[in-house]
Amino acid sequence: MRDVTNMGRVTSRVGVALIMASAGAAATHATSNAEPATHQVKYTVTAGSELNAQIYYMKSEPPSQSAFDVDSSQYLVNEKIPVNPDSPWVFETTMSSPNQWAIVSASGVLRTNPSFHCEIAVDGTTVVSQDAGSGVQCALRTW
Repeated sequence: MRDVTNMGRVTSRVGVALIMASAGAAATHATSNAEPATHQVKYTVTAGSELNAQIYYMKSEPPSQSAFDVDSSQYLVNEKIPVNPDSPWVFETTMSSPNQWAIVSASGVLRTNPSFHCEIAVDGTTVVSQDAGSGVQCALRTW
C-alpha cells in the first residue's frame, strides 16, 4: 500500500512540474513574439555656409535586407535641402534596429568648402558624429 501512495505523490509532483514547465515555455514564447522595441532616431546635418545640400537618409526602416535590395528608394531618400550654420536640417524617425539601418550623408558643391557636420542620435544620445569638407556620412554600420 505504501508504494502506491508514494507513486501517487510522485505522479502528482511530476504533473505539477510539467504544468510549471509548460507555463514557462508559454511565457517565453509569448515574450519572443512581442513587438521589438523601437528607438527614436534623430539625424542632424549642418554646414559652415549656406547652401542646398544633397542629403541621403534612411527615412524608414525596411522590413528586411531583401526588401531594401528590391527597392531601396522606398526607405533611403535623396533630397536637396537648404542648410546653413544657423538652421540645421533635422529629421526624426523610429527604428527597431538603428544599428543596422540608421544612415545620413550630405554633400554640396561650392567654391569654398561647406564644412559639413552630421550626427545620429538614438533615444536622445548622440552615437556618431562626423565633420568633413564637401561631403560627410554618419552611419552605425559600414555601408
